[in-house]
Amino acid sequence: MFLKKYIRTFLVFGIGVCCASLVWAQPDSVNRKRFTGFPIVGFTPETSVILGAGGFYGITPSDSLRRVSFLNGNGLFTFNKQWQITLGLNYFSREEKYYVQGNISYNDFPLFFYGIGEGINIRERELFSSNNFRFQTLLYRTVRGKLFGGAGWRYGNVHRLEFQQQGILETLAPTGLFGNYYSGLQLGVLLDNRDSQLTPTRGWFLNATHFFHHRVLGSEFNFATYQVDVRHYFQPVANRPHVLALQAFGVHNSGDVPFTELALLGGDNAMRGYYLGKYRDKNYWTAQAEYRHQINSWFGVVGFVGLGGIAPTLSDFASATVLPNYGAGVRFKIIPSDNINLRIDYGRGRDTGNFYFGISEAF
Repeated sequence: MFLKKYIRTFLVFGIGVCCASLVWAQPDSVNRKRFTGFPIVGFTPETSVILGAGGFYGITPSDSLRRVSFLNGNGLFTFNKQWQITLGLNYFSREEKYYVQGNISYNDFPLFFYGIGEGINIRERELFSSNNFRFQTLLYRTVRGKLFGGAGWRYGNVHRLEFQQQGILETLAPTGLFGNYYSGLQLGVLLDNRDSQLTPTRGWFLNATHFFHHRVLGSEFNFATYQVDVRHYFQPVANRPHVLALQAFGVHNSGDVPFTELALLGGDNAMRGYYLGKYRDKNYWTAQAEYRHQINSWFGVVGFVGLGGIAPTLSDFASATVLPNYGAGVRFKIIPSDNINLRIDYGRGRDTGNFYFGISEAF
């Protein structure tokens, strides 16, 4: 019943956003529209080998007052018996008066659980699995220039949880152990003057969002989430193919937060080198820098460093452990028209290291 219900939701959402994209593109017949399909082959420590396929439908506007709008999606499975289907939408209206973000996903994604907080025993872990359905959308309206304000909805359902009997999870008995669902309002402020959403070389990105989940809004638990994501891109050497990318990211949760919705440190986008969710808690911060050099039209190299940490409350950050990471990688241009790279990274953390192999930049 769950799967049939969510497949119907996927179809309705997919047909809706595809039709919307086509309708929005029609008023200006000289907009350039294109579809690109591509295989997905990747690797992360959380998934092992990844295989699948993806698609990218882009609308390049005829005017210079708005950026590329696109609809993208993929389906994949991994050698760790994980699978995922996702569909995302990013659309800019004429003169960027409105900006629409939306995504929907369904996955079965087993992960190792080490505990909650930084006081975990890294040698003790257990595998747990769950089916996850997530949907969120945000409608932004321009306030001034490239500054937007908006609101939307967020929904998630985590079910079919399986975990080890008398293991770490059952002993801790965290909120949402036997499944959970949440629903709520999200508010956002966005400043985005980057020259590209996919592979920016200059500009600022600042996104502050607030998720408010409450029983009166259809949520099983009452909790709130605040996120701040600040990025800056620039070319330190004029007229040279060098880009310095900087990012600071923070998450603050309050209330009765399900353990599956706690902030997770690690993964293939930030704090590369740490297993995703090895460290999890209500609060999380990270800062990273990446130097990107395009050697020729199809090959590039990067180097990155970062810091991060978790804590149960904001005041506990003063005494929390600061975790470092660093690494390097190579880039191969696989979709030249959209400047999309295949990336291979190796990240190191404290007593840990991992390879990452996938599509597009980390941030």
